[in-house]
Amino acid sequence: MTRKHDWPWIIAAIAAASVLAIVLWALFSYLTVWRFNSRTEPNGSSNSGATSEPASQGSFETGSHAYTMHMSNGGILSYTLACESDVFAAIGPTSATMLVDCPEPNPISVIHIHGLLDTSVPFDGSKGGGMASIDGPPIETVISAWRKTDSCAAPSVSTEGVVTTSIAQCADGRAVELITVADAGHSWPGTPPSQGSAPTASAPIESTQVIWQFFASHPKG
Repeated sequence: MTRKHDWPWIIAAIAAASVLAIVLWALFSYLTVWRFNSRTEPNGSSNSGATSEPASQGSFETGSHAYTMHMSNGGILSYTLACESDVFAAIGPTSATMLVDCPEPNPISVIHIHGLLDTSVPFDGSKGGGMASIDGPPIETVISAWRKTDSCAAPSVSTEGVVTTSIAQCADGRAVELITVADAGHSWPGTPPSQGSAPTASAPIESTQVIWQFFASHPKG
């Protein structure tokens, strides 16, 4: 049984753990960008063997791009960083949602990928399963908010197989794009699902390549 005077210590411990988690995710984000840069050869080709090549390294001007894309908790952090800073050109959260109040964010390009079978971060905003029990807004609400922030035109929507893509062109060359995968769960589409996650039978898109190309096309204005 927890005694009343133990609660300040418990709250302090939770706060400290949260700060540590943010620091670790920020470090991981930096290492992710470094890894992608190191895998892109000077002539612009990728040595990953993927059929769809990322944009050439030479097209990224120093200071014009800042690379944050992550899944799940990392994607939630991407939204938090976008809300609380102005250093990023674009974010690419996957299987994530926005959990912070974001009344006056800076305009930023957004590409969000989500599986419609995700039960950890449900697309419809219902409470997620698992230990985290994520309880955020519907993804459509999140995307609509960023379209408003970015002064976007009405989105164009296309569907190919299980993949639906909604793209809105916005002011100053920005864009807000939502990609849903009907048969994907809490996963990074294009990679094998982890144990316990819903399957992605068709592996219809390579999320890493799609996000990377989006970043290349939307530098910081």
